[in-house]
Amino acid sequence: MHKIHVVSLGIYEDDIGPRARELIRSARFIAGGARHLDRLAPVTACRIPLARDMDQAIERIRDCLKTDDVVVLASGDALFFGIGQKLLENFDANHLIFHSNITTVQAAFARLGMPWNDVMTVSLHGRAFSGLRYALLRSENRPIAVFTDSVNSPAKLALWLEENGLEDTTVFILEELGGPNERIRRMSVREMQGQEFSPLNLVIIDARPSKPMLFPGMPEEAYAHNSGLITKREVRTIAVSRLMPLHDQIFWDIGAGSGSIGLEASLFLPKGMVFCVEKDAQRCLMIEENRKKYGRLNVKTIQGNAPECLADLPDPHRIFIGGGGERLQDILDICWQRLEIHGKLVVSVILLQNICIAQEFFQDKNPEAIHIQISRSRALASSAYAKAENPVWLFVAEKAGHS
Repeated sequence: MHKIHVVSLGIYEDDIGPRARELIRSARFIAGGARHLDRLAPVTACRIPLARDMDQAIERIRDCLKTDDVVVLASGDALFFGIGQKLLENFDANHLIFHSNITTVQAAFARLGMPWNDVMTVSLHGRAFSGLRYALLRSENRPIAVFTDSVNSPAKLALWLEENGLEDTTVFILEELGGPNERIRRMSVREMQGQEFSPLNLVIIDARPSKPMLFPGMPEEAYAHNSGLITKREVRTIAVSRLMPLHDQIFWDIGAGSGSIGLEASLFLPKGMVFCVEKDAQRCLMIEENRKKYGRLNVKTIQGNAPECLADLPDPHRIFIGGGGERLQDILDICWQRLEIHGKLVVSVILLQNICIAQEFFQDKNPEAIHIQISRSRALASSAYAKAENPVWLFVAEKAGHS
């Protein structure tokens, strides 16, 4: 079988080395984007356009390989968010020869005069914002380079950042890097909104506002909440430890109140998502306040009555129920039905009626029942006494594989 020479073009035309230029000049079959073919393809070569739907181009390359080598032109470096991955998925690596070059990200940081050894890179080309959310949660204030497209544009990115409490973030936008219309701007998130940008752009998120530290078992006063209506820190710690949220799972916090359980669970779900479900509008505002305060991009507030409002949520791997009232039975039934196999459910109850409902519901599910009685010291005269909080029952169960 003939070879596929993947020629990375870098940023400037001068980035192309003599070996790569000779491959392009002598190519019988050459593939690439329209602008690269128009600029570099020999007039005698058979052109294979690389469009959004790559399947047809891949098949044409496959057919051409029966006759001769194929040269594929790639922007920047083909193995850095480029066509290299797609080619590796469709052809034997032994038949691919990669000719490396300068990446857009490397060139961007050089233009800005900034180190890039610790940069995180995210592509929004045809992708959701989950990759950017993960980078922001895990980057520890490292710079983030974001490739956008015509749908997920810099203006849309700005709206997303503002919705997630990052409206004070400042970014660099580099448009048509290396071309005659190159433009580099430093802008605030608010300045970006509603503006038009060249589709050939890269956004660098550099400095962003620091957020307070969040950890399991935060003091109650660290959250906005209705006076006294918050799961106590000791109960939160035990509940989250029994749920064991893991990395990319879906977590439901039902009857979320201030969102304290969901927020602390989100620390263990950098690629997952927490849905804080609360029917009271004022409490939903408090969840949003707490979410933005601690920069928890993987937490979403859902206002509505459970179980009806759960219908449109993705199936969960972990569920905490801290409310329910008179509808606890219905909520338990739906939650257990929707819970993924081997998923975990924890219910916190203090009302005698709901303790009975929970006991009956869990009786055939091999549950663990935990009674928590917390007492905290309070000053009295020249000494102190132990003031008891309301006792809490936690019912814990894992959905077995045969359920």
